[in-house]
Amino acid sequence: LWRHNDILQVLNKPKRVERVEALSLDMSQVSRIIQLCPKVFEEMDNLRLLRFYCLDDNDIPTKNPISKLQLPQQGLEYLPNTLRLLRWDLYPSPSLPSNFCPENMVYLKMPGSFGKEIMWGSKELIKIMDLSGVPNLEELDLEGCRSLVEIPSSLQLCRKLTTINVSGCDNLCGFPSDLRLTSLEEVDLYECPRIRELPKLPSTVKTLSIYRSGIKQ
Repeated sequence: LWRHNDILQVLNKPKRVERVEALSLDMSQVSRIIQLCPKVFEEMDNLRLLRFYCLDDNDIPTKNPISKLQLPQQGLEYLPNTLRLLRWDLYPSPSLPSNFCPENMVYLKMPGSFGKEIMWGSKELIKIMDLSGVPNLEELDLEGCRSLVEIPSSLQLCRKLTTINVSGCDNLCGFPSDLRLTSLEEVDLYECPRIRELPKLPSTVKTLSIYRSGIKQ
């Protein structure tokens, strides 16, 4: 579903949704606050793409952000494991569902999110979950996560990873020293002043940015 009226109807009254494979909603077209049910995605077992996004990342407020999609305090109770792409700007919950197993995920971005321990994308993000559960991940985008302090060693298990972007992660100091990822092509360490040593990189890397990082060599 791509038309925002159709998507809003599904989110408000989820009926006949078992065949839905994609939901893509430009949040600028949403004029009011929508209260989502914790089980809103429970019947969407064929869902592969879920995208609630702002067309321009600059539209995501850095101070006092308010998500137009709201969840109860307990957050989401279910996300389908069939998801391959998940982008949710201003995700309004501290965490993803505990039963969510994103083994098919290839892209996950959650800029401006409210969580303290989700995958990535929040300026307040402190840590990301074990990456061993996303072996098919192709792009790791942590840009602007200024509270993030460490990338887990389980990053080594993401064999299909092509891009690592941790630019603007001011407090990031823990980073794998040896990236034996044979699909890796791009590494962005721009404005990471606490990373002081360049990790060992595979020969497949085509683009490397260390400007304004703590790497002197």
